[in-house]
Amino acid sequence: MSVIHDVDATPPWQLVLTSLLLILLPEALAIALFSSIGFGATVAGFGASEIMDMVGNGAACLCALILALAFVVDVHRRGIVVQIIMALLLAACLVATSALKFIGYPWFSFFVCFGISIALIAHMRVRCFKPSDIAGKRFFESLALSFVLAALIIFGAWMGWQAMADKFWNSATRTSLAETNQDVYNYFYSNSTLTLNYTLHCSESKDAAFLATLGTDNAATVAS
Repeated sequence: MSVIHDVDATPPWQLVLTSLLLILLPEALAIALFSSIGFGATVAGFGASEIMDMVGNGAACLCALILALAFVVDVHRRGIVVQIIMALLLAACLVATSALKFIGYPWFSFFVCFGISIALIAHMRVRCFKPSDIAGKRFFESLALSFVLAALIIFGAWMGWQAMADKFWNSATRTSLAETNQDVYNYFYSNSTLTLNYTLHCSESKDAAFLATLGTDNAATVAS
């Protein structure tokens, strides 16, 4: 049975709203887990160790194994239950990998969540809004509108968070971010003889006289 008939009218709002939901859900996950609005600092601190980095490598290998298994069993020919189970396993493994490798590859988490959105939209196209029900031009026009609405919603949420939490980009915000990510600094500069302190070394109130007494190696560490 057709869901939407392709007629010359306004964008099919069932498609626009469904696509908007499928875009926002993974992006909300990304914001909650991998940004300062949510638990980004906690996730980064959790992954700031050699052991977690190795576990992340193992999770990445597991993702590859799940993809290979999906190819071997022809998952696209299986029932919907098998497809959902495989999709959930792969998505969970990718999110876990992006969390464990977050401090080394911070961009990967948002690509993963965006990829989940694309996969959900593709599945929606095949299952619900089929090419026989709605032409490609109408489908992608509606999808573009959904992405624009999603971008406006996320931007509005970000601006609202900045206003309510007083997190506009200033020295206080930079100091707060540095303090909440101290574990990350310690991990990256664990081989340095200098313990980095943002307020002392990098802020507007930094101690210039103290910095002048640092050796070449420590000065390079602070500069980096």
